Amino acid sequence: MEPILSDLQPCIPAERILVIQFRQIGDVLLSTPVLRALRCSYPQSYIAFLTEPSPGRVLQGNPSLDEVIIRPRHATWRQQWQLLRHIRRQHFDLVIDLIGNPRSAVLTRLSGARHRLAFARFPRPLLYTMLVTHHHAVPEYTVAKRLRLRYTDIWEVATFYSMIQTKPVGRYHIQICKTLSCKIMGEEKITDHVCKRLGIKPGETTADGKFTVSLVECLGSCGTAPMFQVNFDYHENLTPERVDKIFDSLT
Repeated sequence: MEPILSDLQPCIPAERILVIQFRQIGDVLLSTPVLRALRCSYPQSYIAFLTEPSPGRVLQGNPSLDEVIIRPRHATWRQQWQLLRHIRRQHFDLVIDLIGNPRSAVLTRLSGARHRLAFARFPRPLLYTMLVTHHHAVPEYTVAKRLRLRYTDIWEVATFYSMIQTKPVGRYHIQICKTLSCKIMGEEKITDHVCKRLGIKPGETTADGKFTVSLVECLGSCGTAPMFQVNFDYHENLTPERVDKIFDSLT
């Protein structure tokens, strides 16, 4: 992979670059090849990464980055204004939006950058100056080949830990604890209510890509069962009424 990255040539002049990715830790880790490619193509440029607190801690000390900018998960209007002021003061030439949700798209547009780049699948073309499509074959690359392990070894780890996803999940990942304490305290009732509300079964994602429901092993909240985790947020002592309030706040 490294020769491929080193062969990249910058097509956009940029001395200051901002990359935006707000999703979970796994999504941010999957962005690191992009950062290496940017550093190879722009060795003298200032590169910053805008993300949320938990993924931000993973990126601290990344040799491809000069700065990690943190956006609070539940930012107040004052915090959002301060974040936007900080971004505009940086005078970025190029902003790369890797997620393309409403928050990142608006921040990209208001950043003041001359070049604003996103993938063509994002339905907000007026907020960007360039949309990227894939016109070339992606070279085969797997974790198993990189680590020289058997595919079964990788699969065992990937299917055991609920934080590792083997397929894309929605913007809100609803992980319902299915182990003993939650089972006794009404997990099945909560699961049925969640699935009926979203119109999907455990392991499925809604057609709009917004919600995924998964049944997972113990989340360490046995004293407040039943419970589920929405991305990184715990919701405990659940009832159908409380579930409805949580979903109302997400839509």
